[in-house]
Amino acid sequence: MFTVRHNVPRFCAGMTFFVVLLFVHKVQSEITVQKVGDPIFDVVDTHLFSAPTDIFPALFPDHFPRAPHVDFTTEFTRGLQQNGIADQNLFQIADFTAPSAVHLGYVIVPGVDAPQGTTQDGDSIGIIPNAILPISISGDVFRDGVLFEQNAFGLNLPPIDGFDGRSHFVVENWENSDFAPPGLPTLAGDYQYVLKIRDTANAGFDMVGTFSVVPEPSNMSLMVPILFILGLFRHTLFASVDVFIRRTH
Repeated sequence: MFTVRHNVPRFCAGMTFFVVLLFVHKVQSEITVQKVGDPIFDVVDTHLFSAPTDIFPALFPDHFPRAPHVDFTTEFTRGLQQNGIADQNLFQIADFTAPSAVHLGYVIVPGVDAPQGTTQDGDSIGIIPNAILPISISGDVFRDGVLFEQNAFGLNLPPIDGFDGRSHFVVENWENSDFAPPGLPTLAGDYQYVLKIRDTANAGFDMVGTFSVVPEPSNMSLMVPILFILGLFRHTLFASVDVFIRRTH
């Protein structure tokens, strides 16, 4: 994996340097979460990372099998750390090629104004009440501003019998080469996962995860000798009662 660096230009007199310039690419990486209406739940602990598509159970041992636990707001962070997976903003094509994928992960938790009640993880704690469930999640994938896959993401986070509501949901959405449009010449480009997250009152959040996929280093261009070094240029599967992954397919 390489990162694009912005170096201060340096003058080098009396010597000729052969410089390998990395593929020129403007890196884009951002996760934005915008509130819609007045939801009583929140979206936290957001991540973009590459991993195999079956990584989910390994990230959340308290959900496979289900066991009462706490610290929901950092649950995704802990799972990634325990598996040695780092957040990234720049992915190589191999990271986006099956059986791997680029994942957008997050946790849905009760908001500050949420009521208290009973859940699988305890009594008299903040809840996402059954009355506003299911929470629906839908979304598309774009590459370089053009639709890459329509309706790539789609699921409903359901209510639960025997309790007042949910303590949290751990969710991820992923995409990879298996769903590329026919005839696409390369997977390299700037991607966006565009999601809508809504409760039964149509309140919730719009989320956009933006990242870049670049060619492998062996495919990058070599430049001629220069006298000045200018620096390096620049699907949905129901997994558990409150853990959900990926796709509608």
